Amino acid sequence: MSMSSPAPMPVPSAPGVAVTLVAGAHQVDVSAVAAAVRGPRADHLHSGRLETLDGDDAAVTGLDPRRRARLDAHLVADAVADHVASLLEAGRSRGIVVEVPVTADARSVALLTGSLLSDVCAERADEPADERAPGPPARLRHVVSVVRAGELVDLVLGRLDESFLEAERVVDLVEHATVVVLTGLVGLPGDERDLAVELVHRLAPATLVLDAGVVLSGSSLPERGDVAGLASAAGWMRELSGTGALPLSGATVGTWVFRDPRPFHTERLARAVDVDLVPERVGRVLRSKGFVHLATRPDRIGGWSSVGSLLSLDPSVLRAFEADAPLGQELVLFGTDLRVDVLEEVLASCLLTPAELLAGPEAWRTGADPFPRWPGA
Repeated sequence: MSMSSPAPMPVPSAPGVAVTLVAGAHQVDVSAVAAAVRGPRADHLHSGRLETLDGDDAAVTGLDPRRRARLDAHLVADAVADHVASLLEAGRSRGIVVEVPVTADARSVALLTGSLLSDVCAERADEPADERAPGPPARLRHVVSVVRAGELVDLVLGRLDESFLEAERVVDLVEHATVVVLTGLVGLPGDERDLAVELVHRLAPATLVLDAGVVLSGSSLPERGDVAGLASAAGWMRELSGTGALPLSGATVGTWVFRDPRPFHTERLARAVDVDLVPERVGRVLRSKGFVHLATRPDRIGGWSSVGSLLSLDPSVLRAFEADAPLGQELVLFGTDLRVDVLEEVLASCLLTPAELLAGPEAWRTGADPFPRWPGA
């Protein structure tokens, strides 16, 4: 399968401060791609110019990794917004390429940066015209994720002994980018190279995919990416909304959506995860994501996320029975050779029976619950 990409488009010459974020799991890859797409006139914000938490500080080393990544994201976004504000004040048109430190959560950096740039522009618009420094608007142009193709394939095939956080981080890079640059494609066997490209297409249908083996430059990126749509651009979200990607020609990665309003019987679900949701029985699930409602935790909606053989079941911010909360189960599975009839049978067997459903939430709470407890649950 060949990778198709739109013809390169020129970097905009119109006045403006355009910010491109470059993120990845490996700083050497991020630096290389940032240097390639920066061009001669763009400002370069890298680790030496971006404040992050001191990893040697005892208070930092004890932080939950996810919390540290969010805190670093705030620091990076603040630094970018400050730099943009100074350019606007001086009336300068510049491109800015930001190397997002690997310690920061890239998705949070993108969302925060976009929000802060909007605030900066709004503040300038409120100034009296005769006091306002002449200057261009600012915008977040692109979020570029640099992903090692071999690492992505190894993770979804369960060949790497990584923690779930590390595995999900790589997938998050794919799912929340306007451009994904795949490195190391040329060194992969043909079927794995096809799998990497096809999986990115499925996980991020609107994302431009570039091969790092091809010469990259500032003109490799379209003039503008759909940054505003990133919050709902992930393939699993689009599948739930009915706007998922059409399969590529000769595609081997399939998609299946499971919905049901009934809660899961928690013990039966845990047993199914261990015994039934395995490649030999249901096909190979490469990635799954969505929302679940567990009978033993009737007040909360859980966030289900798997990468290869690694599964996480964490609390979401949603409370059950809220108007905008999912009703029951909403799961999206991406995989190869998926046996949809078996998947349907397995997951349906985990739902509460009519008699269990009629017993009510207070009875449900007393059931066995093998999954890790949620904070505050």
